[in-house]
Amino acid sequence: IVGEINDTPMKLLGYKTPNEVWDEEMAKLQSKQADPKPAVALTS
Repeated sequence: IVGEINDTPMKLLGYKTPNEVWDEEMAKLQSKQADPKPAVALTS
């Protein structure tokens, strides 16, 4: 049942499946971790 729900496109998600949205969000997080940007500018 869970797999069926996670593979069903949903209007709330722009007609994407929950699995597709999850994969996209995980890819965003991984790309942020691979290319961290400094939070504070270092000056001398």
